[in-house]
Amino acid sequence: MIGRRAKGLHSAFAAALIAFALAVPATAQSQRPNAPPAKSAAQAAYDKGDYATARKLWQEACDAGSAGDCYELGIVYRDGEGVEPDRARYVALITRACDADIAVACYNLGHEELRAVETGTGTASLEQLSRGLAFYRRACTLGQPKACTNLYLHLSREAAGGDGTALADLRQLCVDGTGAACFGLASLYDIHLDAKLGNDPEAANAALLLGCERMDYDSCQNLAWHYDHGFGLETNRVRGSALYHLACDDDPGFLCPMVPGSAVAALPDRKAPVQRQWQRAAGAYRAACDDGLAMGCFGYARLIAKSGRGAKEAETMRSWLGRALTLSPGMPIATELLRRVDAGELPAAPLR
Repeated sequence: MIGRRAKGLHSAFAAALIAFALAVPATAQSQRPNAPPAKSAAQAAYDKGDYATARKLWQEACDAGSAGDCYELGIVYRDGEGVEPDRARYVALITRACDADIAVACYNLGHEELRAVETGTGTASLEQLSRGLAFYRRACTLGQPKACTNLYLHLSREAAGGDGTALADLRQLCVDGTGAACFGLASLYDIHLDAKLGNDPEAANAALLLGCERMDYDSCQNLAWHYDHGFGLETNRVRGSALYHLACDDDPGFLCPMVPGSAVAALPDRKAPVQRQWQRAAGAYRAACDDGLAMGCFGYARLIAKSGRGAKEAETMRSWLGRALTLSPGMPIATELLRRVDAGELPAAPLR
C-alpha cells in the first residue's frame, strides 16, 4: 500500500485540498462490497515481521517496474527494517517512485531536503530550498495535502522575509486552488495573525475568501471572525454565522466550540431537504446566500447532497449552485459539485 509509514509529515494548519468530500470508495469487482483491498504478498509478509521476504518481493516488483513497490522498498532501507539503514538507497528508490508520480514519495523527498528547517535543527541552502519546494509542489499537485501545507508554510516564511518570488508563488498557489495557501497569504496581512508585511485588512479578507471558497476551514473561521468584528468589513453576523458553520463542517454549535452565540442563534430552516441536524446550518446558509454570500448558496446545496437527497433534489441543487456561481463565477467547489449533480455522482444515503 502506497501510504505505508510516510514519516516526517509536518503540518501547522489543517489543509483541505479536496473541494468536496463525497466520493464513494470504488471496489474491485472480484471483492465483496465494502471488503478491504487484498494485501500483496509483500505487505502480508511485512505485517508478520518477515522483513526479508517482504524486501525480496518488493525488490522483484520494483525491478519489474512497479513504482509503488520501489517506494515500499525505499521505506525499508530508510527505517532499517531487517537490513542496515541506507539513506542513499532510500533516496534513489523513492526518487524512482516520485518520477512515476507517487505523491507520498515526492513529499518525502521534499522533507529530506528541508528536514533541518522543519525540525528546527538547522537551515537549508538556497539549492535545498529550491529542490524541496519543487518536490512539495509536485506532491501537492498529485494530491498530497500535507505537501501543500508544507509548501505554503515555507513560501509564507520566505515571503515574510521579503522574497517577492515566494509571495508571487504563494498567491498563485492560492488562486490555483490550495485553500491553506490562501490562509498563509492572509496571515501576512492580518494583524490578528502577527502580520509580517503590514496590516492590510482588505488583502487579508480577499485571501481568506478565496481560501474559504476552496474549503479551507481556517480561512472560513477567520473570515467569520472578521465579519463578526468588522475587521476590514462592515459587521455582518448573517455572513459570519454561515462562515462559522462552514468552518465547523456544518455541525451544530454545541458540537463545534468555535461557533459563537450569534451563529448558534441562526434560525433553522425546517423545510430544507436536509438531515435534521443540519437544519440550523441550512438556515444560516440560506440567509447568507440571500445576503449575497456565494459560500452560503454553495453550503445549502452541499447539505442537500450530504443528506443523500441529491438525486431527488437535483434541480434544487442546480438552483442553489447557479446562485453561487452567479455571485462568484468559476468557484471551483461549486463547479465541481454541479458537475457531480449532472453526472449523478452524489451519495444515495446520508453521509452520517
